[in-house]
Amino acid sequence: MRRISGETRWLGLALAAVTLVWCLPLLHNSRHYFSGDTQNAYYGWFYRLGSGLRDGHWPMLDVHGAAAGNPLAEGQTGMYSPLSWLIGLGTTVAPDLVVYITVVKFLVAASCVVGVFLLTRSFGVRAPLAAAAATAVPLCGFTLVYDAPRWIAGQIVVGLLPLAWWGVRRAVAGFSPVPALAFGYLIVTTGYVYGTIYLALVLVGCLVEQALLRRRREFVRVLLVGIGCGLVAVAVFLPGVLTAPVTNRDGWRVGGEGYLRMRPLMYFLVGHPTALIDTGGKQHLQIPFTYVAWFAPALLWLRFGRLRREWRTLVSVLVPLTILLVWTLGPYELGPLRWPARVMPALSLVAIVGLVVAWERSGLRRPAAPRLAASAGLAAAVALVVGFRHPDHAGIQAAGAVLVVLALVGVWWSTEPERERPRRVGAALMATSVLAAGLQIVTLTGIGSNDRDMPAELSAYRQVLDGTEGGVFVVGLHDFFPGQSPERAHELLTGSLWSLTDRPVANGYSPVGFRAFDQRFCMRYDGTTCPGALAKLFQVQPRTGRPWADLLGISTVVIARQQDDPGPPPAGWQVLRDTQYAVTWVRERPLPPAGGPVWSSRGVQVRETGRSETKTTLVVEKVPRRGGSVVLSRLAWPGYRAKGGALLDPLGKQLVRVHIPARSVGRTLSIYYRPPAWRLEMVSLALALGLASAWTLVFPRRRRQVSGGAPRGAPPQPPRGPGTPPHPPAAATT
Repeated sequence: MRRISGETRWLGLALAAVTLVWCLPLLHNSRHYFSGDTQNAYYGWFYRLGSGLRDGHWPMLDVHGAAAGNPLAEGQTGMYSPLSWLIGLGTTVAPDLVVYITVVKFLVAASCVVGVFLLTRSFGVRAPLAAAAATAVPLCGFTLVYDAPRWIAGQIVVGLLPLAWWGVRRAVAGFSPVPALAFGYLIVTTGYVYGTIYLALVLVGCLVEQALLRRRREFVRVLLVGIGCGLVAVAVFLPGVLTAPVTNRDGWRVGGEGYLRMRPLMYFLVGHPTALIDTGGKQHLQIPFTYVAWFAPALLWLRFGRLRREWRTLVSVLVPLTILLVWTLGPYELGPLRWPARVMPALSLVAIVGLVVAWERSGLRRPAAPRLAASAGLAAAVALVVGFRHPDHAGIQAAGAVLVVLALVGVWWSTEPERERPRRVGAALMATSVLAAGLQIVTLTGIGSNDRDMPAELSAYRQVLDGTEGGVFVVGLHDFFPGQSPERAHELLTGSLWSLTDRPVANGYSPVGFRAFDQRFCMRYDGTTCPGALAKLFQVQPRTGRPWADLLGISTVVIARQQDDPGPPPAGWQVLRDTQYAVTWVRERPLPPAGGPVWSSRGVQVRETGRSETKTTLVVEKVPRRGGSVVLSRLAWPGYRAKGGALLDPLGKQLVRVHIPARSVGRTLSIYYRPPAWRLEMVSLALALGLASAWTLVFPRRRRQVSGGAPRGAPPQPPRGPGTPPHPPAAATT
């Protein structure tokens, strides 16, 4: 009982420390965690997913969402993830968006703390040092100033990664594979490809380690986890790969300069909490995204001779650490992978875990005075260099250096006497991590914030499109930047937040996008368009003789006020609202929203008998001898099929067009959508779940056979490699 309470106490301290630091930005800005793409993209994606589940269907396709309406091709929407389902369901009932997403992010940060604590304990690190690592990881520079407020997908995968890694190590040691399989599944199904790559690197490191230690059984266990996660990855990412030819992600570019680019010299700044780095690109923010942990200079304290004797047992850390390091120094753009600094949270996780494990393995002894001087001198030199580069922030850099140097001296002093060493060192590391993060937040207030002042109340979104009917298209907003006008933000939403209106809006957020549609209406990834999109919307399509607004099933056009007045509406339309920020036009006779037939060739007459997001059913009432064709207001995503007809080249490279054979009168024509290679993806997912179920069911029997001679209730100890020093096991008390 004492052992459990001791571990719980250190874990509780780590959770309290991280929670305290994450609360500090809220004192300055209560909307801190509702900014960037959390606001522009993910909240609306979660809401659309949750709304579909509440309505009793899995929202595979959103025909009203146009270029942003293919969540399976997007991948990052978490369609297969129970965690995304849970978050999505919450968004549909949470009355305050800011409070809800802040709570979600705090829970994800807590999962990261728990995961790092368990992971480092599985390496034999004592609880105080494990708690120090668990505190430091969620406080690394990139997570604290970028992922936490902006990029919730990055935060989620790094929050789950240590739990998956811990599960893999448990499976290797002979425990249940359920944690490894469950957390691995959650990482992959998040749909953020970076997370899947991180997991793959961890698995590769574990495989190499077991191969070097010649442990066949343990190697097979890691391989089985990798196979299961790989099969899930096929289902999650193959639709995006096969849909790419019609999207904005069709190209494969390597190289270039741009946002969040890393340089080799930046790694001298990993221990300096206030080092400012220009992010590059259009925003040119200066943020401490290279910061890993203030105690990084303590790397000079390790006893490398002792570690050299057991390097094979550290390969599972060294392999992902090395590959992530090379990745951050790679090109700005590598196909769909961009912005190398995005990898810093994963690199920080592996580096902190590796440093703490190496420190424990090397004895946690007081280093010689020259080593202390070298680490303190390194911290001072880094601050001096950064201060010269940013003279306006020289005082902040000096404060950061003083904090690190004093903390290094304090930890050095805490390593004696031996009996109190782990507790003192752990407490010093945790306390200074909190102070360093607090220094960042207090002195660098507002860095990296990107808030478009969207409403915080869910009820406000219901009122944005009051009085409108049918499909909605929003024109303009290209000049809509953060901080312009909260009043304007209550009339003109951004990105995927249009989903919260519960109306069929063609605008949304999608970096993938349907290329032909985006080019025609100059629509950007965030759903904004150029003012010229208004004229293109009412331009007549030559083959059909009808304007694109008719072909897309648009009955409401919201026009953001730019420099020029939009003028009067076309014939058949009228002005519903005219405010300071927007003009809203509506049809006098609204059309049905997108999804059904909008044009047929001469002599063809069809009657719609059924429609869903993925299927339209028509009865052919009239067709000429040579046959004919019909156009549906559906973007022609790869994966559409026609039963009773044949697909033709899309109209304007955009809309589904179907050939109707002669002698089809009275027959039913079904046009339905399934993602490309849908059967393969479902088989792959079924195999992954079958493998997990079989392994889980077989495990108890195999477990009894393996531990037959052990005392009842005694857990199997992790296998130890040659040369491993007698460090405390994972369950040891402090």
